[in-house]
Amino acid sequence: MVEIFVKDIIASETAVAPIKGDILNKVIAEKLYSNETIEVNFEGIEDLTTAFLNKAIGNLYNSFSKDKIEKNIIAKNLDEVDMFLWDKVKERANVKFSKGTETGDDVRRLLGDD
Repeated sequence: MVEIFVKDIIASETAVAPIKGDILNKVIAEKLYSNETIEVNFEGIEDLTTAFLNKAIGNLYNSFSKDKIEKNIIAKNLDEVDMFLWDKVKERANVKFSKGTETGDDVRRLLGDD
């Protein structure tokens, strides 16, 4: 298992900007391609937004299966509210990127992503 410290990767105590989420996404994706289990540690992060999480975590569903993400990525040091955001982003991304399912196809059409 590899532990990724978000604060170190994004060089900030605030995880709010989507561009910073892209940076974390690239690091996590690299580890997933190597079939590693990743512990994403949010220690020291004071602010967290869904905009950041959508880029960092949600976009992984476009390249990896839900099973791989659920099995290989663990969130650490999130309070109850931030864990709720983490779970919601994953849930919505899974629906958005579910290719070949009626719900996923409908969501993509509504978002103009088809």
